[in-house]
Amino acid sequence: PKVRWSAAYSLGYLKHYDNRLVKLLKDKNYEVRRAAVESLGKMNHYSHELVSLLNDEEWHVRSAVKSVLVQMGNFQILNDIKKYCTIKYEGEIGETVKKIISQSKPKGYIAPEKAV
Repeated sequence: PKVRWSAAYSLGYLKHYDNRLVKLLKDKNYEVRRAAVESLGKMNHYSHELVSLLNDEEWHVRSAVKSVLVQMGNFQILNDIKKYCTIKYEGEIGETVKKIISQSKPKGYIAPEKAV
């Protein structure tokens, strides 16, 4: 796991996308999965596989995914959450959705206070 973790971490640090990084999201070791999530976040590279990790058994991984998805914040993520998530961690997922909505502004969005 140390070699896979180092690879995932290093690719994020270098901001070098490699499709093998997405494959590491399914690694059996949670630290490797978390490093892959964080690296994809540093690259702002979205993949529906990230959303599916909101169902991960390890809270370390779920926490990293939530942070990354909120940082990326776009409405496609919300559609994928509906498609790929179970209700097992419904409370956590609901909080993530609220944060994404509060930070995401659709194209052409004008804040109500600036609309006048």
